[in-house]
Amino acid sequence: MQKTEKKTQPSIETLALGVKPYEGFPSFAIPYCYTPNQLLDVVFRDISDRGVIRLVSYILYRQIRTGDRNGQPIDPQIIFPFNELQTSAGISRGALPATLQTALSLNLIECIDPGQAAAKGLSPRAAAYRLQWDHQQRYARNIDDFSGFNPFKGQRTWLPNDFFELVVPQEPLSCILVVAAILRQTVGWEDEFGYRRLEAALSISDIQRLTNLSRTQAFEGLKRALDRGYIERAHKGLFAPSGHFESTIYAPKWRDLNNYLFPELRVLLLSEDGAGKIRQNKQLRQSGSKSGTRPALGAVQNPVLDSEPQAVQKPVREQFKNRYETGSKSEPRSGSKSDTIKKTNKTTSIKQQQPPAVVEREIVSLLRNQGFAQRDAERLAEAFPEQQIRQQVEWLPLRNPGKNPTGLLRKAIEEDWNEPAHQSALEGADAELAKAFAAHFYAGLAGWEGDPIMEPSDKDITLAQSFISQLLKTWPDESRVPEWGRDFGRHVARETQEKKGIDPTLTYALKASKYGMQFYKQLVAERASRLKEQIERNKEEHLRKNWKSYIAYLRAEHDRLKSEDPASLEEFHAFRAAKKAEIESWGHMSAELKDRFLKEHDLPKTKSKQFADFFGYSFWTWDAEVNPESFSTGGQAA
Repeated sequence: MQKTEKKTQPSIETLALGVKPYEGFPSFAIPYCYTPNQLLDVVFRDISDRGVIRLVSYILYRQIRTGDRNGQPIDPQIIFPFNELQTSAGISRGALPATLQTALSLNLIECIDPGQAAAKGLSPRAAAYRLQWDHQQRYARNIDDFSGFNPFKGQRTWLPNDFFELVVPQEPLSCILVVAAILRQTVGWEDEFGYRRLEAALSISDIQRLTNLSRTQAFEGLKRALDRGYIERAHKGLFAPSGHFESTIYAPKWRDLNNYLFPELRVLLLSEDGAGKIRQNKQLRQSGSKSGTRPALGAVQNPVLDSEPQAVQKPVREQFKNRYETGSKSEPRSGSKSDTIKKTNKTTSIKQQQPPAVVEREIVSLLRNQGFAQRDAERLAEAFPEQQIRQQVEWLPLRNPGKNPTGLLRKAIEEDWNEPAHQSALEGADAELAKAFAAHFYAGLAGWEGDPIMEPSDKDITLAQSFISQLLKTWPDESRVPEWGRDFGRHVARETQEKKGIDPTLTYALKASKYGMQFYKQLVAERASRLKEQIERNKEEHLRKNWKSYIAYLRAEHDRLKSEDPASLEEFHAFRAAKKAEIESWGHMSAELKDRFLKEHDLPKTKSKQFADFFGYSFWTWDAEVNPESFSTGGQAA
């Protein structure tokens, strides 16, 4: 008879006191890898070869990621064939041998079995590699002094498994290095008490220094990491006219900070009645001052999580807390509309007020209509009073927002700017551009090639400002604005020459017809064509500039195969011999023409091309995977 295990019941005393039994400790099977800091401090900073970074990261991750139930690493010794590295580590077959050799020469990995090629009477055996450890208790801080990874606990950081499974094998080098730097400066930073921080203030110069990237590459990597959602801006930087400067604050993007299981980031606070409730610690950081400046960044201590069923504000949103909530020392400006509304609301019946959720949805919708992303709109609606947001939206047109109205509105809301003086919307640099566009529009409309002589109306200028802002987003070159105005005038003249009863003013062309959209589409197409032509010219120049390096690489690969893999090289020579025999067998051409083809077959450039094709070493493959100065379309002017 099978023995049935009795389920443990709570004691009589526990039931009498009405205390709910503890449900058990949370699982420690968290998706993190206890990573040596030298991967971030040395490998990612000092090595510019993406293949080496991917290879070492893959082996490290396979070897020391979260272990089994007994705490043993899943793969204490890495044994893999080349095709596994190709598919899992993101390294091509052609680049893999050189990548392995580089990693071995830098003491990043060690070969514990060189493997064996298939031979008569012998079975093939894959090479075996593993991380190289340095047990001499040294911590090398640069690649020149590196003799293996420091294995000791004090020199490690918990990194998310997704960093190794998604970021490293799939992203370009600049993105990998930026994400690694921000992880190192946040969860990889630890003070003397063991606290780690959730965010770090980093200027673009700081990111350059931490990654050894150029300024352009650092910007590209940062943009890619933000766009893909690996990191996020916790607070935008500040460049004030007074010279005051604040770095942007970045943080890794967590799916749910409440599941952030580092012991130093969780703490249980027992309530006074002993019920064991976990309370939300709402003092993660000091609230910002009214001027919008941020407090000095420090370690996050004891962020506590709320187990109550109501919605809980995540710690990463603490910077958006309402500065005017009860108990805050900061108060709205005296005499402002916010103050007036606040006093009026004291006499308003609660029944006449809308539910907070409804008001917040309205504010989010209002901000979305102003160009904010859904997440940013929700944060602002949650952080600032309704009337303050409505005021700043209402006053925005009076501030002449120019090319970035959303950014200006965000700053005005966060800093609660005063109502602007009612100045003319037809003043400033943007208005001058609009006047030039409108004046040249009428010149083009009339077929006049000289300087414009007509004065556009205020309405024309106002509409032109909005239209030009869209054109400049597509083609950011203000010097083209007069030319665009004249071309647009010619376009409208052609479209309306057969139509009667139409006064083709600029206001009509932009507001009451399809001509504005037609012209915009033409401009977008022209811009794309110009960029494509420029990229092709740049590619030709890049190929010409790097061709000698590419040929040198092919020669080096040929010599390497000659010593390391002669069988593959013999296959290539057999392939060339077959090609030559095929030419010699052609009977449909004259001997003179056949001799010409044979001579061309024996040329060094033909041999190089066939070698590249046979082993998959095309110029653009080499450029993308091996060349340290690979081609990029970013920042090409046209």
